[in-house]
Amino acid sequence: GNYAAANGFMDALAHHRRAKGLAGLSINWGPWAEAGMAERLEAQNQTRMTAQGISAITPDLGLQVLEGLLTQPATQVSVFPVNWFQFLQQFPGNKIPTFLSEIAIQVELSEKIAPKQSELLDKLKKVNQQERINLLIDYLTNVVAKVLHLNNNNLPDINQGFFDMGMDSLMAVEFGNRLQSDLGVFLSSTTVFEYSNIKELAVYLDEVIPGDLEEEKSDYRSTKQENNPEKIALEQVIQLSANELTTSIEEQLALLETSLKENW
Repeated sequence: GNYAAANGFMDALAHHRRAKGLAGLSINWGPWAEAGMAERLEAQNQTRMTAQGISAITPDLGLQVLEGLLTQPATQVSVFPVNWFQFLQQFPGNKIPTFLSEIAIQVELSEKIAPKQSELLDKLKKVNQQERINLLIDYLTNVVAKVLHLNNNNLPDINQGFFDMGMDSLMAVEFGNRLQSDLGVFLSSTTVFEYSNIKELAVYLDEVIPGDLEEEKSDYRSTKQENNPEKIALEQVIQLSANELTTSIEEQLALLETSLKENW
């Protein structure tokens, strides 16, 4: 009772401040991983929550979402990772609550037109590199269109930047999550910023998606690295052992200390 009342007060305060032209944002967070009430739930309750399609918010994801929300005009937002298709199965006889009806329609459409992960990955394994990139471009074009709510007559330009198209931080998180789910790969939170249009991202995804033509990909990566000194430097650091890295840092610090003493 007290917990719900406190949340209700914060929601009302945010709306009151916005009505007066002041800043105000109330975020109704879902379960957090690694800390909080959900983390302290008994295993049985955590299992039930997972079975319903509800996931916990990792600290990294939570910070990404918070960063995006702080730049948006929203007053009250609910944030929780949900597999909506799985979540909606708990309502018998398709008796879905009215407030979830629009989500249910979107889920139904997505299930009908979204390519299955195995089907897409199988196609990518059976074609050469250029055909893979073309398939990925087509796939990304469709996903971007869904995220931006574009119709088939207004598909995005593959060379236009994602944020120039109107994609915001929250959409970027949704976009990245869809790619990871569909393609079975891990993407960092900066991927959409580093490969900022459909064409560049398609080329990058071709490199990181597991496939049968690793030799061809390796040749491509080698050619690309010749013109990318930053990546070469990063890979050289990654290849250092822990002791070598520590020694290198200590040497650099010693040189810096000597230089400061001489200039002092």
